[in-house]
Amino acid sequence: ASNRALSLRRAQAIAAYLKRKGRLRIPVRVAGLGEDRPAVKTDDEIDEARNRRAEYYLAIQPPLSGVKWH
Repeated sequence: ASNRALSLRRAQAIAAYLKRKGRLRIPVRVAGLGEDRPAVKTDDEIDEARNRRAEYYLAIQPPLSGVKWH
């Protein structure tokens, strides 16, 4: 839960930065995935730098991925 909350805060901070800089004039949706969607599967408690990432999707409609968007 703490990783998901951290992931969400990071996503919100990136979206706020882009909006503040005037780069985005469209609605922005963010999601924090934490350990729910790792880029690289690992055993529990294994640190994997590639799992600390930000992914950006530009689309006309939200993706139908089952992710809870904020």
